[in-house]
Amino acid sequence: MSNSAIAAQKLNVKYSETIILKDLHFDIQMNDWIDLIGANNTGKSTLLNAFYGLHNDIQGLLHVQDYSLNPISVSNLSELRRKCSFISTHIPLMEHKTIRANLALALSAANKIRDLNSDALIEQMLEKLGLKTLIKVEVSRLSSSQKLLVKICRALLNKPRLLMVDESFLGFDSEHYLMAMQLIHEYYTRENLTVIMANVDAHTYHVEQKRVFLLEHQQVRELTV
Repeated sequence: MSNSAIAAQKLNVKYSETIILKDLHFDIQMNDWIDLIGANNTGKSTLLNAFYGLHNDIQGLLHVQDYSLNPISVSNLSELRRKCSFISTHIPLMEHKTIRANLALALSAANKIRDLNSDALIEQMLEKLGLKTLIKVEVSRLSSSQKLLVKICRALLNKPRLLMVDESFLGFDSEHYLMAMQLIHEYYTRENLTVIMANVDAHTYHVEQKRVFLLEHQQVRELTV
């Protein structure tokens, strides 16, 4: 098995017949922490969507978790998504279900059996994020920051090998931001997780050996940090 989490060669990403990203070459290793930065409308979300198989208008080579995405079969895409978690506004919570129900369904979707250990893990994660007392509350009654924290719990319960976060921390207060980043970093360290955080600017949260990729002028280049 390759030590590469994501690899691209001569990758073009198109949107409505327009090339958004052109001739990309990069190699993201397992257990890398990547800040993917760039101005609005430079293609950050489109690129993450391509990594997750939500955007298939691509040319060139793209491998994610040893699966080729150009093309990818339905069965391989399903297997890939069991190994990846994607936090995005395009993947919402079920608003009229409780926090517990949302997280239990996430375990079911990942083909993981819910048992006493998983219930304890759910409660442990929610306690770290200050949400344990809200476990029976409908998601529709939560603040936007609380909803994002639930999305992070949902993503990490899957025990992914790759976690992608698409500009989800906009408007976060400092307390919730720190809680979220600490939990993600805990899993990153313990589970050999690969993390890609897309944002306009690099995150202020300190991570040893963080890599920063800049998207601009249809290209991606790694910055020295």
